[in-house]
Amino acid sequence: MCYSDKKRVDVLNDYKTVRNVSVLCSKHGIARGTFYKWLHESQTERPAPRRKLQHTPAHLIAIDALLRQRWCRD
Repeated sequence: MCYSDKKRVDVLNDYKTVRNVSVLCSKHGIARGTFYKWLHESQTERPAPRRKLQHTPAHLIAIDALLRQRWCRD
């Protein structure tokens, strides 16, 4: 069965207050195995924080200039 991301988030947020897996699964109509799978995924699949570049490296500026010369001729 396929569940929406919202359902997963709701169940995991509810787990913070309920803390009884049997009651939680009965309340949301999911299997215990499904809950533990979601819990494991939420703890292990956190994306690395993205860093924003503070400046554009000089070599990228040079490549951009060369490409503009080649492809943007009027």
